[in-house]
This record gives sequence, structure tokens and C-alpha cells, in this order.
Amino acid sequence: MLHEEYEWMRDGLKVVEEMAELSTRIMQQVNKPHKNLHTKIWEEISDVSVRLKTFAQHYTPSNPS
Repeated sequence: MLHEEYEWMRDGLKVVEEMAELSTRIMQQVNKPHKNLHTKIWEEISDVSVRLKTFAQHYTPSNPS
């Protein structure tokens, strides 16, 4: 039960971690525009999307009106 109570926090931290990785890749691309980091950036975008969907489930209204 305690684990379930803090699951939203763990999922939230995973979102933040993936967003930090994405921001790092974006900054690398900005700082070195001659490098092609598009694939790595796309992978990080995908990771953020997956984690964000999981995290959003904690905030989905149970009775939408």
C-alpha cells in the first residue's frame, strides 16, 4: 500500500529525469550544430512521451464531466 501511495512521485521523477536528458541533447545540438543528433533527440522525445503518459494517469479524472 505504501508503495502505491508514492508511485506518482517515482513516475514524476522519471519524467523529470527523461526531460533533463532531452534538454541535454538539445543543448548539445545547439552548441554543436555541425553534429547530427536528430536520432538521439528523437529517442529522448520518445522516452519523455512514454514516461509522461504513465505519469499523466495519476492525474486523469476518474469521472470526466
